Amino acid sequence: MALIRDLNEKMLYKRTSLIEAARYLFVEQGIQNTSIDAIVKRANVAKGTFYLYFEDKDDILDEIVYEINRAILLKAVRSARALDSGDFTQRFIHMIDSIINHFIDNQHELKLIRKNFSWPVVKKRLNCVQEDTELAEALDSLSKNLHMTNYNSDEAKNIILATVEMCGALCYSCIINKQPIDIETMKPTLYRMIQKLLD
Repeated sequence: MALIRDLNEKMLYKRTSLIEAARYLFVEQGIQNTSIDAIVKRANVAKGTFYLYFEDKDDILDEIVYEINRAILLKAVRSARALDSGDFTQRFIHMIDSIINHFIDNQHELKLIRKNFSWPVVKKRLNCVQEDTELAEALDSLSKNLHMTNYNSDEAKNIILATVEMCGALCYSCIINKQPIDIETMKPTLYRMIQKLLD
């Protein structure tokens, strides 16, 4: 038993090392300028080890994008839940504000994932691997709360999906490119749109 546990820990360590190395290099050098050789060198593992865990550079990038999406969404959902308000719309706007503020403070992550901040990235993963119960419960809770207001379950999920997608695209455009305007100027308009949509 101990041997299997040690082996699993070593495998997890190597996989994590590869992800951390790729994330660092993608931010520092850019995705196109980072080779698999550079990733394995930084992770201090053999090149063959890379292919035990990932098919190619796109595969490890997908994993990094998933991890970033997951962390931001969970942080935002927790923040919204902690808000002392029974009003779902205000909690949802607070969640979106948390996401935007995260990207303002972590523009390197936004540059890395580009416009790939979305719930579908996370939901696709949840459909394949049912181990992320915390995130699955957060998504269900949001859609159920919205469903209780004015929408059926499918409509609620589509509204959440569309709003998070819009937030991700706006963050990239307004924070990185400052187009069409900067994000602080965009926030009030975005929040009024969400308010009208949900009320």
